Amino acid sequence: MFVEMMKESLTDIMYIASTSDPNEAVIKYPSVLVFHTHNWDASEYVRVQGVDDGVNDGDENSAMITSPQPHYSSPYWGYLEDVNFRHIDNKIVPTTALTIELIWKTNE
Repeated sequence: MFVEMMKESLTDIMYIASTSDPNEAVIKYPSVLVFHTHNWDASEYVRVQGVDDGVNDGDENSAMITSPQPHYSSPYWGYLEDVNFRHIDNKIVPTTALTIELIWKTNE
């Protein structure tokens, strides 16, 4: 996916990227995004990978969450929005084949 800052920054900004549910999806790379004053409006590519959790739990909504660093004092909250996505489950619901044999008896 591609992410882009919503506002111009006056300094370089570093964001840590993570997902809302690491049991369903993880940030493959980069987990740290750096936007510079000269390219703050350029899109940055982030690869998100689904986690094969072995559970048939259906499709799940998740989000890539970003937090500016240093986290506690950054004035740059809201410059990079979280990105929602849907994780498609790859499990197939197992079915049981049931064979019913009907035996008709006639009176002879």
